[in-house]
Amino acid sequence: MMGSKKVIWLVCNNVQPPEIDTHLRHQKFAKFLKQDGYEVYIIGASYLHYSKKNLIEGKEDYIRRNYPDLNYIFIKVSSYTNNTGIRRFYSNFQFAWNLFKIRNKLPKPDIILHNTRIPCDVPIYWISQRLNATYITETWDLWPYGFATAGLFKNDGIPMRLFYWIEKFIYSHAERNIFTLAGCKQYLKDHKWDKEQGGPIDLDHVHYINNGIDLVEFEKYKNEYQIDAPELRDPNTFKILYLGSVSIINGVDRIIETAKLFKGDNKVSFLIFGDGTEREALEIKVKNEHIDNVHFMNKWVEIKYVPYIISCSDINLLNYTQTGDMKYGGSQGKLFQYLAAGKPIVSNNIIGYDIVRYYGAGVSEDIKTPEQYKNILCSLMNDKASYEKMSIAAKKAAQNFDFKNLYRLFKEVLDEL
Repeated sequence: MMGSKKVIWLVCNNVQPPEIDTHLRHQKFAKFLKQDGYEVYIIGASYLHYSKKNLIEGKEDYIRRNYPDLNYIFIKVSSYTNNTGIRRFYSNFQFAWNLFKIRNKLPKPDIILHNTRIPCDVPIYWISQRLNATYITETWDLWPYGFATAGLFKNDGIPMRLFYWIEKFIYSHAERNIFTLAGCKQYLKDHKWDKEQGGPIDLDHVHYINNGIDLVEFEKYKNEYQIDAPELRDPNTFKILYLGSVSIINGVDRIIETAKLFKGDNKVSFLIFGDGTEREALEIKVKNEHIDNVHFMNKWVEIKYVPYIISCSDINLLNYTQTGDMKYGGSQGKLFQYLAAGKPIVSNNIIGYDIVRYYGAGVSEDIKTPEQYKNILCSLMNDKASYEKMSIAAKKAAQNFDFKNLYRLFKEVLDEL
């Protein structure tokens, strides 16, 4: 049992300081763990992947930052700009290797929860061996599988065979494997890594615990933190909202093309919150083509304002270009925020183990054309009974992804050891 084990490292390359972090899983779990008597350290890289800022410009190997109820350690790594470039892979390896080098300078862990970035982070497993710590993997993104689906490597090429070998090694040497993907066991079966097919991984030690939302905090923020935006408050328009990155992979241009089909209908508006490489070009397109029902809103908002923003909409959009790496499920943070808002969700891609479809919280379709997009939106606008049913379903689904319930599942994993 884990009763005597008090120190736990939550290791996640992409974690950010709490004042700007939008992926709150480790923050929330850390607070619950502290309440249960653990001493918790959240360990991340000095280069903030989402903010594109490096916290260490000097010669320090690492820095500590302490917040109320939270202890952070940031490990020095190089900066990068291309999310799929070699410098990012190098920075990820740097994080693992540099953490390995300074392991004895940090509080000795009894447990290491390792958010994986395979194949870059084998040294974190080595740390668990050198420090005699219980090693648990936590996988949000299927690296290296995503490399092949994105076309970066051939799935049967030598690099991918090596990467998959490393992946199997990591999972098979962990005491437990946690995935945020509902299809995680099928993924392992498809590789024939499970014991039933002669592999080394016991599927009874594999657990699905998705990302989620703090519902109490969501309601608090919705009521206390509101932005002054007439477009959100307008009671005479049906508001269709997208919040997130405005880059090629998000396919926001499809939303703009759909909005064009509503030109002349002043009762429908499209609100775009977020920034990215495509925003400027899309703003020019909207201006030049007089698509007056599209409103580009804040490029960035603090997470505490998000509950109010998405609760003011009538439909919230999950929009991205089709990729093969969603076959085994997804764990997009804004999906759970959308569920908590209690408004129908329209997703333009059916993913594996689709949460929107499973809970009936909206419409999830492989939308190929703006015309198809418009028809779906119009059907929700005109079918009040279905709209209400989906709204209720979204709220109910959010309960299953409340962080307090997800932590209960995580604590059960710890108690198995």
